[in-house]
Amino acid sequence: MGSHREERLLHQLSQLDQDAELDDSEANRPQATLLQKHFLEGEKQPSSTGQGPFFYIGGTNGASIISSYCKSKGWRRIQDSRREDYKLKWCEVKCRDTYCNFREGKQLLYQLPNNKLLTTKIGLLSALREHSRVLSKTSKPAPCTQTK
Repeated sequence: MGSHREERLLHQLSQLDQDAELDDSEANRPQATLLQKHFLEGEKQPSSTGQGPFFYIGGTNGASIISSYCKSKGWRRIQDSRREDYKLKWCEVKCRDTYCNFREGKQLLYQLPNNKLLTTKIGLLSALREHSRVLSKTSKPAPCTQTK
């Protein structure tokens, strides 16, 4: 059984067969070759035909809660992690490509670079200690205003 993306591409290719005449060079190729051409060219998946906004969930950490909330707001779940037309991407694993393609102000990401600073106990402790240290330096009254 092929993936959802492969099935969609095969459907698109069959539509091309029905709706338009293929030129001779492509007409003689089998559909598998045409499908492989689409993957090699790195074609972005077309936007869903339904209404957005869209969200993607990778993994199972909190997936049911996030999915039910987003669906209750009228958002649609997408399955292709390479799509870029999402409003929210909720993943267990960080991916460099996600950060490179992120559109600030238009998208939300669950995983953020350097998030261990706040999401681990030692990271949080270090951040709180640093905050306390900086706060103690900035909140001291000036020496000339101190009373004895």
